[in-house]
Amino acid sequence: MSMHALTRWFTWISSGDVVIASRVGPQDPYDHDPYWTLLEHRRLWVVPLLVLCIATMASLPFDLELSRWFLLGHAPGFIHKLSNVAEPFGNGLGVMFVCVVIFMLDKARRRDLVLVITSSLGAGLVTNLIKINVGRIRPYAYTFEGGVHETFRPWVETISFTSDYQSFPSGHATTAVGLAMALALLYPRSRFLFFGLAAFVGLHRVCVGAHYLSDVFAGATVGYLVGLVCCRVHLWKWRMMGVIATTPADGVPCVPPTHLDLDRAGASQSPSDGSGRGAPDENSECAAK
Repeated sequence: MSMHALTRWFTWISSGDVVIASRVGPQDPYDHDPYWTLLEHRRLWVVPLLVLCIATMASLPFDLELSRWFLLGHAPGFIHKLSNVAEPFGNGLGVMFVCVVIFMLDKARRRDLVLVITSSLGAGLVTNLIKINVGRIRPYAYTFEGGVHETFRPWVETISFTSDYQSFPSGHATTAVGLAMALALLYPRSRFLFFGLAAFVGLHRVCVGAHYLSDVFAGATVGYLVGLVCCRVHLWKWRMMGVIATTPADGVPCVPPTHLDLDRAGASQSPSDGSGRGAPDENSECAAK
């Protein structure tokens, strides 16, 4: 892929975001993005967590049959092709590639690469600590002669550093969901693309017999929790730095005029652009804050 093509692709992904992470605050028409509401709401963030936990428990009875079906090659070929394309989104090299692309093409967000790394690789590290203590045999190493409970090692023998007994939870799914959480905060316009890639990463792990379906949902749960914490901390940091402003009583986000980046937002702040979104008045509620 040429640099020109990569730049055009990145521009399409990142255009129209909620926030330009240098010194420009929320921009219309994405200043009330529901993803931000999910992250910052007192109770709403619990809903995805409950869904993932329930999905993990509900998928356990179907783990063996589904994994056997994939290992026997019954899945359509296009599923394997799509999941293979998405697989790098859930490994360390893929995360590093994303970081390099952001560093090269989005100078304003270089300071936010810490969020991307901690939310993805940090979540993967948490999963690795869990899986060596749980000790579940992977589908490709299981004989399928017993029940689901026999895929887990006895509690007295749980600690295992053998890859064949590190199935639960899925590290790829954890990393992918954590990465999607961070990228969706930086580029919310494309959040469905990021979470879609994470879903295909989980599908890939089941397709190749590396994980059961419940492993994928469990990994997504860990990735969501770690990513949620990292994103909430990052939003708090943005507000402390004045990158984004607090929301006044009328619910309309405001940005202190001293934090506007005129090089990138000058056109939208100009009274002649017809948008009616000029620089905030010093006598307005935003300026008062």
